[in-house]
Amino acid sequence: MSAEDKIIEKITLHRDIKNLVIQELLAAGVQCQKTNFTDPNGDILIVNPSDAAKVKEIIRNIQKQANS
Repeated sequence: MSAEDKIIEKITLHRDIKNLVIQELLAAGVQCQKTNFTDPNGDILIVNPSDAAKVKEIIRNIQKQANS
């Protein structure tokens, strides 16, 4: 696999995981949106800061599924 292929694979995986997280957040009623690709504050904006605990729980669940 070439260096370019590895970069493409990494970026594609990142995009897919970001979309999965956004899908799960929206399904749980958490208002969120994608940020600009170069935003230094992250990939996903959580609109309501009081949803932080719910967001952490959803991300933990996704991580558990990925690691099992």
